[in-house]
Amino acid sequence: MAQGPNVLHGYVADKVEAAMGKSMPQMEVRFNNLSITAKVFASRHSDPKAQLPTLYNSLK
Repeated sequence: MAQGPNVLHGYVADKVEAAMGKSMPQMEVRFNNLSITAKVFASRHSDPKAQLPTLYNSLK
């Protein structure tokens, strides 16, 4: 867990797939009428390299 939950999940999935001899079942999840809100701030930087506070930039 020191390296994060995704690493643990990948390790367990690899071991289970090897034991079963086939890939794990996959599932697709879709959302209807999903609303996402976020608190953002407006910056007055004149630097052209300043990034807008988008969801993508926040997750990088």
